[in-house]
Amino acid sequence: EACTVPLVGGPHSAEIVYLTTPAGVPSDPVANFTFDTGLVGFGTNGTNATMTFAWDPQDLNDCNFTQWGFRLMDTRDGNMSFWFSSPVCMATPMEGNVTCYIDDGLDTNTTYLVQVRTECHDP
Repeated sequence: EACTVPLVGGPHSAEIVYLTTPAGVPSDPVANFTFDTGLVGFGTNGTNATMTFAWDPQDLNDCNFTQWGFRLMDTRDGNMSFWFSSPVCMATPMEGNVTCYIDDGLDTNTTYLVQVRTECHDP
C-alpha cells in the first residue's frame, strides 16, 4: 500500500493551531528603601564604611522568589559600568521588612548606586 503525504489544506491535513502561553506578571518593585551609613575599623583597603539597607517587599504576582538581586556601583568609576553584588543582602529572606548589613568592601567618602530587585522563576 502506498503512503502519501497529505496536501496542506487537503482533506487529510492537520489543522495548525498556534498557542501562546500567558505572560507572567513580574513582582512589584520594592518599596520604602532606606539606608544608614557608619564606619568600622580597618577592612581590606583601610577604613571601611558600613551600610545598613532596608526595604519592604511587595506583591510577588507570578514570581516564585529565589533571592534578592542586590548590587552596588562605585560612582567614582569613570564609565560607571562595574556592578558588584553583596551575597549577604542577596541571601536575606523575604519576610516582612528586609534588612541587610554590609561591613566590608565599601570605601569611605564614596557615593554608590544601589539596585534591589526580586529574583525569581516562573511558577
